[in-house]
Amino acid sequence: KLEAVQWLADWLLANNPNKALSFAEADLHLDPNNEEDANFFVTEPVPAAPVDAEDVAVAVDDLQSQTAATKVQSHFRGYQARKNVTLRRAAAASGGSAAAAVVLESHTAAGAGEIDLGTEEHAKAATTVQANFRGHKARQETKKMKQEEDAAATKVQSGFRGHQDRKKVAAMKSGEAVAAEAKAAAAEEA
Repeated sequence: KLEAVQWLADWLLANNPNKALSFAEADLHLDPNNEEDANFFVTEPVPAAPVDAEDVAVAVDDLQSQTAATKVQSHFRGYQARKNVTLRRAAAASGGSAAAAVVLESHTAAGAGEIDLGTEEHAKAATTVQANFRGHKARQETKKMKQEEDAAATKVQSGFRGHQDRKKVAAMKSGEAVAAEAKAAAAEEA
């Protein structure tokens, strides 16, 4: 099927009416006798191999069949997953032992084999996974708190710097005003 799709793609590339004409190196023959005429290259177009319309139709049908089969398989997997979820919810509502049976049944149906959930090794593994996850969440929370503290400190520092700068500008303006008044007083006396 892949060969048919590849053949169809090659055929469509070769017979695209919107594509500018191009020639392969093998199609461009050198003619040394015409060097004086500045026509060093002589192109000889090679006609495309005749293609049967039936072959194209078969290739298109194969491609459509593949697409349809993929879609059907996808829909069936979705149906199966929804059915398993419904069974698990019903089993969980009715009791815990039925839920374990449904889980085992779904794993067996999928070809995973039977799983013994009661071993101590599984309990240790579950405890390790849970501890690692709790540590991961704690590290995330600590990182978030530190970022919030840094953002708050930056905001406080920014506000204080602005306050200091405004104070300096006010002092400079009052200093300029005092100097201007002294200059005006000196000008009046003179």
